Amino acid sequence: MSLKALVSWCFAWACLGVACTPELPAPAQPLVQTPDAPFRQSRPPLSAISSESSSPPPIQSAMLSNGVTLWVVTRPDVPYVALNLVARDAGTSSGAAPVERIRFTARSVVEGGMVWEDQKMIEPPLLNGERVGYWSGPTHSAFHLRVLSSSVPHGLLILGRTMRSPAFGNGNLDEPRLSELKSMQNTSNNLDDALFEVTLRAALGNEPAELILGENMAEVRSVSPQSVERCYHELFRPETSALIAVGDVTLADLLPLAERELGPWRSTLPRPTLPAPAIPQHLSNKVRVHFLPQPLGQGRVTLLQPAPSTRATQDELAFELMADIVAGSLGSRSNVSLRHLAGITYGVEPAFWSSPELSLLRLEASFETEEVVRAVRDLQRTLEDLQGKPVREPELALAKVAFLAGIERTTHNNTALARYLGSAFARGKAPEWLGQLPALVAAITAADVQRVARRYLRPRQLEVGVAGPLNLALALQDLGEIELYQINVKDPSAQPD
Repeated sequence: MSLKALVSWCFAWACLGVACTPELPAPAQPLVQTPDAPFRQSRPPLSAISSESSSPPPIQSAMLSNGVTLWVVTRPDVPYVALNLVARDAGTSSGAAPVERIRFTARSVVEGGMVWEDQKMIEPPLLNGERVGYWSGPTHSAFHLRVLSSSVPHGLLILGRTMRSPAFGNGNLDEPRLSELKSMQNTSNNLDDALFEVTLRAALGNEPAELILGENMAEVRSVSPQSVERCYHELFRPETSALIAVGDVTLADLLPLAERELGPWRSTLPRPTLPAPAIPQHLSNKVRVHFLPQPLGQGRVTLLQPAPSTRATQDELAFELMADIVAGSLGSRSNVSLRHLAGITYGVEPAFWSSPELSLLRLEASFETEEVVRAVRDLQRTLEDLQGKPVREPELALAKVAFLAGIERTTHNNTALARYLGSAFARGKAPEWLGQLPALVAAITAADVQRVARRYLRPRQLEVGVAGPLNLALALQDLGEIELYQINVKDPSAQPD
């Protein structure tokens, strides 16, 4: 039998089988909804927060002879330790040096190599497949390393040598410089970052915005090895730094090792006076729309509002709960409303930029083009409602559950917890603060949420950035004063200028 005949024969038998299949019986009328399972009929109350499940692990603390603070969280269930060395004075918003220089200094400490015993310059070696990493943000800079429990002494040896004897490339920082320029260029190629930058510069002005953005490539190109070394010795200081260790290690085991490797670390220059940057606390006195015409199928929106700075400790937690109620989950007010009314695709999420002097709440979302204006107005109404009347107790209870669940997830990850505690140290928190969080969150009332909403939110003084098709400009005029910007998102593969 030929292949063509075989295919025809199979097709005929398939049609015959379909024709002989009996029809399904019609469903019984009237249709009855399947009842919920018993456990869904008796859901636990939202306000019931398990103190046992959300109890953070204890933190042991000590201090080395040179002033380095030591925090240790012992978690023997996983045989590795996350080490995080935090330099509190080296935050990019400190004002003691340009943002780009502080960030580049942190990179140069790692990528510029270290001086070993024989005075040879080497890059930080791999240990258990890991190398010392770095991070710089508004409140601090940090150096981190993950090691197996058995390799903790070797990990501290490498971390200590990195801090005690950075080589800064022996005067040649071309390779770290090129890496930093590429990183800065990649940031400028992101539409969301470009939208945030345009909105922020229009809201605060160029000089204050530079303290947040740090995108001056000329600073990176011109910075000298001598100025990088000076920045390191002035801002990366033992007496304002902390070593955070989370994992299969105890304070008794870690203390002598840390003293041996980090105790000799000293700063060779006096600590500079850190100026307080003069950044306005109120972004605007009206609604301003900053429009970036882009060939998009949707409208991309960024909305900025003031938030409590890291110095306003009594307001931080209440404001975070308020942000969760506004846009923190799929069940938040904005997401429920906008999904039904404005064709929102992925939801609205709050993000924070926090420093000792100024913090910002940043809301981002994408909307169908014809729904952008209505969506922004909906966000305005949501913010106004929080100021006008207290939130409902079930909403507040759900926000508390979500907040503590996020903390609990962090405490079950050594690396995430080490970085979270590093941020807490940089913000001036005591080691007991983590254990106090559940009680502090439970004590927040609906009146507290309304108080911070009235103090910080400016729903009629919005800074709104919008990216979308050019024909959206006319509709945006209904929101407030509109300013048009022309930007080009470059090809990410292009070389830096």
